[in-house]
Amino acid sequence: IQYDNQTVIIHEPANPAEIQISRSDVEQNIFDIMATIDDKTKIAIPITITGKKTKMLTSFRATGADGQVLGQMTKSLLIEGIPGTFALHHNYPNPFNPITIIEYDIPIESDVHLVIYDLLGRQVKTLVNGYQKAGYKSMKWNGTNDQGRMVSAGMYFYHLQSGKFSKVRKMILLK
Repeated sequence: IQYDNQTVIIHEPANPAEIQISRSDVEQNIFDIMATIDDKTKIAIPITITGKKTKMLTSFRATGADGQVLGQMTKSLLIEGIPGTFALHHNYPNPFNPITIIEYDIPIESDVHLVIYDLLGRQVKTLVNGYQKAGYKSMKWNGTNDQGRMVSAGMYFYHLQSGKFSKVRKMILLK
């Protein structure tokens, strides 16, 4: 396993008696894992990701009892973290013209609604309306309403609702 030690922590497996883990290259952040298992046993290596996502390079080689290589594979993995709490972040840029980005965090799979309102509380644009998996999310708003027409310059509110979580923030569209 090759990984970024700034974003990944590799933990000891639940049953370390069957698995030997050794750090083979400290500078390159490479771990070697040796296991003696049958063809039905699965190995789980717990990891913690400190950040939104990280890449890992995994290489596998299976050998028989006689030492002959039975198969091998290398795969690059993009692993996305899961936030610990719901959050609605400040959009950027703000003020904006013509596009802004709204980021939010969903810690559990849930029904999510991200809606933009004008100063009078009228719904302007629905960005998200449905079930989403847990993760760090991002949506772009290009200053158009639900009918696809550009809205006027001014202050707008964006509201994230998911389960019991509800948060509103404001943003300014410039022309």
